[in-house]
Amino acid sequence: MADQPTTLDALAAELSVALAAMEGALTPANFALLLTELGVDKPPDLSADAAFTRTLAAASNAAAAIAAGVDEVTAADDAVARADAALRLLDGIRRFGSSLHALATDFQRATAGLPGADDLARFATTLVERLMGDAVVGYLDLAHPFLRRVLSLLTVVEVKPVGFQPDDAPPVLRRVLHLDRISRLAGDPLAVFREVYGWGEATFDGKLLLANAREVFDVLVPTATAHEADEEGPADLDLFGLFVQVATGAVPPGLDLGLAAGVTGPVDLILGQLGDDLRVVLHVGGTLTEGQVLHLRPPTSLDLAGGAGVAGVVSLDIVGESPDPASPFVIFEAGEGIRLTANRIVAGLTTEFVGDAGAGTVNGDVGFHADVTGAELVVDTTDADGFITSILPADGLRAGFDVGLTWSREHGFTFRGSGALETTIAVSAQLGPVTVTGVHLTLLLRDTAVAAEVSADIQVTLGPFTAAVSRLGLAALFANRPGQDGNLGPVDQSIGFRAPTGVALAVSGGVVSGGGFLSFDPDRGEYSGSLELEFADFLALKAIGLITTRQPDGSPGFSLLMVLTAEFGSGIQLGYGFRLLAVGGLIGLNRGMNLAALVEGVRTGAIESVAFPKDVVANAPRILSDLARFFPPEQGTFLIGPMAKIGWGTPTLVSISLGVIIEIPGNIAVLGVLKAALPTEDDPLLVVQAQFVGALELDKSRLWFFAKLFDSRILTMTIDGGMGVLVAWGDNPDLVLTVGGFHPAYRPPPLPFPIPDRLSVDILNRNNQLIRVSGYFAVTSNTVQFGAKAELRLGFSAFRVEGHLGFDALFQLSPFRFAIHINAHVTLKAFGVGAFGIDLDFQLEGPAPWRAHGRGSIGFLFFSISANFDITWGEDRDTTLPPVAVLPLLANEIGKTEGWDTRLPSGDNRTLVNLRQLPETGEIVLHPLGTLFIRQRALPLGVRLDRVGGRKAGDGKRFTVNPVDNTGLKRVSFTGDRFAMGQFQTLSDAAALSRPSYETQDAGLELTADTALATARVVRRSARYELHLIDRAATPRAARLAVPQKRFHSVSGPVFDELTRGSSTSRAALSARQAAQKQPFAAQDTVRVTEQRFVVAYLKSNRQAFPPGSIARPGRATVTTFRSRATAEDALADFVTADRTLDGLLHVIPAAETVGAPGVPGTWSAAGVLPAPVSTVDAVPLATGHVLLAGGTGQDGEAVATTTLFDPTADSWATGPALGTARRRHTTTRLDDGRVLVAGGRGTHAVLATAELANQAASAWTPVAAMGVARHGHSATKLGGGRVLVAGGSGVRAGQDDGALTSCEAFDPGTGAWAPLPPMTDARTDHQAVLLLNGNVLVTGGALPGGNGRSGQLAYCEVFDRAKVDWVVTGSLAQARTGHQATLLPDGTVLVTGGDPVVAPGGTLDPHSLATAERYNPKDGTWSAAAPMPGGGRTGHRALLLSSGFVLVTGGTGTPERTAGYRSALVYDPDHDTWTTVSGLLQGRSAHAVTELPDNRVLVAAGVSGPGPADTGEVLIP
Repeated sequence: MADQPTTLDALAAELSVALAAMEGALTPANFALLLTELGVDKPPDLSADAAFTRTLAAASNAAAAIAAGVDEVTAADDAVARADAALRLLDGIRRFGSSLHALATDFQRATAGLPGADDLARFATTLVERLMGDAVVGYLDLAHPFLRRVLSLLTVVEVKPVGFQPDDAPPVLRRVLHLDRISRLAGDPLAVFREVYGWGEATFDGKLLLANAREVFDVLVPTATAHEADEEGPADLDLFGLFVQVATGAVPPGLDLGLAAGVTGPVDLILGQLGDDLRVVLHVGGTLTEGQVLHLRPPTSLDLAGGAGVAGVVSLDIVGESPDPASPFVIFEAGEGIRLTANRIVAGLTTEFVGDAGAGTVNGDVGFHADVTGAELVVDTTDADGFITSILPADGLRAGFDVGLTWSREHGFTFRGSGALETTIAVSAQLGPVTVTGVHLTLLLRDTAVAAEVSADIQVTLGPFTAAVSRLGLAALFANRPGQDGNLGPVDQSIGFRAPTGVALAVSGGVVSGGGFLSFDPDRGEYSGSLELEFADFLALKAIGLITTRQPDGSPGFSLLMVLTAEFGSGIQLGYGFRLLAVGGLIGLNRGMNLAALVEGVRTGAIESVAFPKDVVANAPRILSDLARFFPPEQGTFLIGPMAKIGWGTPTLVSISLGVIIEIPGNIAVLGVLKAALPTEDDPLLVVQAQFVGALELDKSRLWFFAKLFDSRILTMTIDGGMGVLVAWGDNPDLVLTVGGFHPAYRPPPLPFPIPDRLSVDILNRNNQLIRVSGYFAVTSNTVQFGAKAELRLGFSAFRVEGHLGFDALFQLSPFRFAIHINAHVTLKAFGVGAFGIDLDFQLEGPAPWRAHGRGSIGFLFFSISANFDITWGEDRDTTLPPVAVLPLLANEIGKTEGWDTRLPSGDNRTLVNLRQLPETGEIVLHPLGTLFIRQRALPLGVRLDRVGGRKAGDGKRFTVNPVDNTGLKRVSFTGDRFAMGQFQTLSDAAALSRPSYETQDAGLELTADTALATARVVRRSARYELHLIDRAATPRAARLAVPQKRFHSVSGPVFDELTRGSSTSRAALSARQAAQKQPFAAQDTVRVTEQRFVVAYLKSNRQAFPPGSIARPGRATVTTFRSRATAEDALADFVTADRTLDGLLHVIPAAETVGAPGVPGTWSAAGVLPAPVSTVDAVPLATGHVLLAGGTGQDGEAVATTTLFDPTADSWATGPALGTARRRHTTTRLDDGRVLVAGGRGTHAVLATAELANQAASAWTPVAAMGVARHGHSATKLGGGRVLVAGGSGVRAGQDDGALTSCEAFDPGTGAWAPLPPMTDARTDHQAVLLLNGNVLVTGGALPGGNGRSGQLAYCEVFDRAKVDWVVTGSLAQARTGHQATLLPDGTVLVTGGDPVVAPGGTLDPHSLATAERYNPKDGTWSAAAPMPGGGRTGHRALLLSSGFVLVTGGTGTPERTAGYRSALVYDPDHDTWTTVSGLLQGRSAHAVTELPDNRVLVAAGVSGPGPADTGEVLIP
């Protein structure tokens, strides 16, 4: 037996023959033909390339060496020589594969400069795979034709003509080997057939499938004929009585199978003989009549029309059967006497069909089956040691079994009798003292590999000892190697000994009895074992251990876990009836504690695997699995867990198993089991059993406990339920106590344990009859909850009574009140139909007064009467406690210096100030640059207070703390602390149930010095540093011998830091190591977790909302995010109070859930992207709250007709309806009725006089009467009566095609008509017009174009007198201006800012834009200088009067060189005539649109930015 060749030897020999045939093909004369067979249409001639010829010769020599290796294996005369020769042959195969890789690389080099080099380079990457595939498939064609054709049918092998065929020569075929499809066929064969043949799709290639099938049957039935599709019908196949045709009419297409003659089963038809012991058989187990057609449809269904009474089995099998049972087939031969054999093997396709008499059809499903009969696993022990040969028979270990493998569309591949590709077959083979108890079979299907295992479980009995070995046998692996570098070329194959996974030992020797188990899992690198020994019924020792040599992520690592217990039989007396029943402990090295798994163990009962487990040997797999889950590997963590079991009573009536698990470093857990049986353990009336776990988690600042009842009862009534306690402190304080769960509407905080089950008692629960009572009780910081429920289900014959009565209660202490929701239902059913029923659902509130409101109904058969009720009774008494004075309470808490804390300055800046050691006086010392923290925990600050505890706040609703002015201290920030808001605010029942138990609120102040603090205790110290110069090369010898002089130098802080960074100490490895330990991550890689904050946001978009009408002065610190939900809810209420239109549009959400980052006060944030870039356009707020941009200058400098709408609630832009006419330099004016007027402008080819009106939502534009004069660059001012005044601009005038105009006209929204008005005294364009408080209109500056293409600025101003309906000249500007801005101020004056450069009176030109500003007084018509704008002049900017009364100036540009647009923004204070620089724009721009939004944010959009218009928007958060 030992001299038999192994399976690996046989496969290597077969492959070697295939590869050796390539010796002749890998020559310069034949290489071109080989390339043609491999798929190259026009192979290059490389015979002249000497380097490539040498590489080709090396590959040919490697193939010749394989042929010599095959001869050497064949000539070997013993096992040792054969094994050595086989190893050399495998090495030769690997060397041949390496030579092919070298050939592919050199081929790519040699063809790099040839025509089609890219295609040849791609071909070179697959050359090795194609060569191997061509050799293997060619060999199969010659040596094993039937196998090759079966593989072609299964799509593993593909043989097809190449695209280019040489003239007058046999066809050239390309042979492709798809080894990857083998594992795919085993996993999902239908997917492979769908990919190759199109099975199950409309593109089904039946012709290819039938052609491959004909090739297979051509070996068996030479008369098999295939026909291609033609006009007479689709493709078909005639198999000597079995006719197969493609069913093209089916959807999707399938196959039809017809019988030329009837068959009465059971019968086996031999279709062909493949050898002496191998044949193909058609088995028919039923009756099939002539002419019947079987319809095979995707995916695997089979039906037979007109055969209602037919039933049976049909299969097409390959049958292998050994003629001599003593010489079975060898399936695997692993060497060393280990092999797997079988007497009979059957494999093939099968279907079982059953007739449907009602439908007149027969239905079935096609599947695959493989059955092995007489299989035997043989382990030859001829060369084994003395112990093995003494206990095993002379012919070795033999385990016989039968096994079957099936495939179905529903379950895939499974072993027969099992639901997966893994099964254990029970056998009972007695071989002397050895008994084979089972055979284990495993088949693993992976993407690129197939693994198999055949092993046996054996048991050996020697005297009082019994040993068991698990899974000893044979294992095989076949892996596809796309790189052709496997030990068999394209395949990496290994077959060998399968080491046992476990060994068990039992002893039964009188005084000592017990046993143990030891197992090893090589895949996981895990050792585990258990031991249980009992000594004379006095002492029972138990141990269970687990060792892992690998971390969960696969990296190396060692960990140990062990549980040891000692049980003392009847126990050791402790006094007072208590006895010590057992002691034990848990030890873990590199093991952590999974508290979540421990909690789950309480819920499932698995906690007993830790607390004195029972029968550790029999239950070892479950116990080990639980322990591994509870205490997973964790490097650097250790576990110590003392345990004890104490009982009371004789015999034991109450016992508790308790363990304390200490994690170092880490948490502390307590776990155990409590059991009580009264009055006796044998006949108990009361059984209470509970498992529990609790933990002190120091890192999370919390303590918790969870317990659950199991298998408990009173008499025959079962008891169930659980409880939990959570006490948390630190950053997230919380308090939760629950027995039986919570109120149904309560949302508990994140708990470290599951919500406990209801505490319930089943008075009756059998045969669909139930009487159950359940309840719960819970206390949180906001609520007291209590509830109960009774359920009833009783049935008598055809009658049934069902019902329930339950209530859920919430309690409030001050004023004392409760709300109890009560629900009751009872119904009587007869024969399953409700005959009578009563429903009651109401809420009871009280006690002063009592109120019950809800709904009740009564039903009888199909009728029901319902009624609502609301009843109030009792006296309306005030149960509120007397109010409490909050200010004294707060003042007292603030005055407690133990709540004061000072901190030294932090940060990178060098303070150069230190505190010297001071005597302990009890006084607080504040560093001059440090901070003082003042905290109190009596009540939250800055939030609405309804009560303090159970009493109302008597002296205010909201309290804050601030430093007194002129004390030398200023506030840096508010400090926070956690408060139970249910103790300070009156919450609705819904809020009390849903709000967090504790919320972070302002609780104190962080203060620092406002000015330099003067103190006599400050001492000035000078820091000086020594400087040593060492320069031996440049110093004379006499000077070097002189005593060096020490000189002290003062070094600046940055220089000193640089010197220390470069010193040897700071660059030492120890310093670097300590620095890495302190901060192991780079600053950019660190994660900073900040406390959760809240914002008020729009319901529609979750965009942040801002307080309406709240701007008092620019740059003020408007609160945009809030520390707690309660503070944010208060702010929301203030928003709605200030603007009732916001009611129902806002809500409070965490800041992390807002769309976009929460805004920072005083900064600009992005506000979306416009559909198209545009400039020189106005922003008009609509009545809907949106902002309209209509027309303007596009990217090419031409007029556009597009309109854009901005939604402030979403900070997004949307395209609106287009204007009727594209225009730029026009005016856009909102009318009193909300409509929008667009007038004039410059069109694509001419100046426009047309005008259009939009409705209030700007959803449609309507043309209106045209102006009397076409114009652009004009002004449009809405007058007091609603009319619109249009003045000046540029247009056609006498002598000029585009000159300045004096004409004016007015638009009447009521009539839609224009009326002429008196002209201005001066023609002007690009001027500014402002509506004064008295209703008149002031026109300032502008330009007067000249005939030479230049224009001059104007200083003249005039006023349109509404009463006189005429223009009046008024005071002139100090400087002529165009490109400026004019803004009406709250006091009625007008502010003019900036403008283009002007020529001075002396004739000189300052090329810079104007920075000056002037103010106009309407009372006397004079101008006065205002403070100039800081930062230089600007033109094309925008000036906007804010609702706060300040003027915001944004953007603009400057001359002499027009920049891309300024980012700077300024705010003008009219009261103090001062300018303040505020946060700059995100994008510099000029000629842009600007407006103030309803929430007082400022929107800036579009404009000129760089070479063209901008397409972005941004908003300023005040």
